[in-house]
Amino acid sequence: MQIGVGISTGESTFVRYMDTNATAQLSPVARVAIEEWLAVGRTANASSPHGWGRDSRAQVECTRRILAKTFAVGPRSVVFTSGATEGLQLAMRAARMTTGAAAPGLICDGLHSAARIPISKESREKAPTSIPFRADGSWNVDDLEGKDNTRFTGESWGVITLAQHESGVCFPLERFRRFAPRLPLVMDAAQAFGKIELNPASFGPGWVVVSGHKIGALSGVGAVIALGMEWPDAMLGDGQERGIRPGTEFGLGIHVFGKVVQSISHRLETYRQTQLEHVQLEKRVRQVSGVRVVAETSPRLPNTTLLLVADVEGDDLQEALYRLGFCVGTGAACNSHNKKPAPSLLEMGFSPSEIAGSCRISLEPGECPEAIEQLGMCLAEWIPRLRKGEFPKRPTSC
Repeated sequence: MQIGVGISTGESTFVRYMDTNATAQLSPVARVAIEEWLAVGRTANASSPHGWGRDSRAQVECTRRILAKTFAVGPRSVVFTSGATEGLQLAMRAARMTTGAAAPGLICDGLHSAARIPISKESREKAPTSIPFRADGSWNVDDLEGKDNTRFTGESWGVITLAQHESGVCFPLERFRRFAPRLPLVMDAAQAFGKIELNPASFGPGWVVVSGHKIGALSGVGAVIALGMEWPDAMLGDGQERGIRPGTEFGLGIHVFGKVVQSISHRLETYRQTQLEHVQLEKRVRQVSGVRVVAETSPRLPNTTLLLVADVEGDDLQEALYRLGFCVGTGAACNSHNKKPAPSLLEMGFSPSEIAGSCRISLEPGECPEAIEQLGMCLAEWIPRLRKGEFPKRPTSC
């Protein structure tokens, strides 16, 4: 997607946005939904009993039904949140209350920090079984075979991510369910939803976490969907979301979220249409000396390429590409200002020095082939030049 003048920088260059795994650009559907909301010209608390409040409640419940239909559950299974970070916390709280187990019995490598941090605090006495990465970046669920699977029952619970945020590697959930068909799972679907086809029938019991800003809706809204599970009563008190999650619902955000979810099949199709160009991009950069595509042979999201570039700092490559007209990511997808090595890449076996040269390209749906080709040419030209100490000039300012 092409973005014009920078709000904070005042730069007059046009930039192709390719950092979608951090935050997607507002989709055309979202923009229309916002305009529709503003045209009505009234906003009210969905908990208020007057007419405007009832209208707001109707919008919230409309989106709830859309998500329920998408995941083949009843509307009461859907709880709105402010995004995936809160959603993961809420889902893990539900798992603890439902199973009686304070900490998960199983996790996978590569979890989002919102799940990783509380798990490390809860699991001090007994570490959970971890599904490790293979050398190719995929998860080794086959390693569970022959292990004590009595830990993977309804008396325990687990946490997984359906698509790794940095590398885009997809979790083999159907194969995993052969080993643990009844284990309640907290499933981080923030990256996977809207990029690959999801089959809720294969998920098994648990809670699925999704986020609006990852699919082209507004930031500040998300949802947790309970699959084959009942939400515990009065988890956090107060009246919103049946006492499961207190706080006034974000009416506009939920309305836009629902409209974007309704159009998710179109988003998936546009990603399929750009897969060939994405493959060609990786083919070109692999020819550059000292460049590695992480998990290149593993099933990945159709929009994601994570590069490790030797002898170039990721921050320098990111800034150089911006000056050349491309916004890309580096570091952790949702926390790239943190300069520590991404924990997921350490778990894959890469050293801090290798991770320092990371560059994450995550495309918007329908990105034009010419822009993808141009990015490949810029990488092929400028990685060697950066190693020589050269740097592109700043773009012309307004």
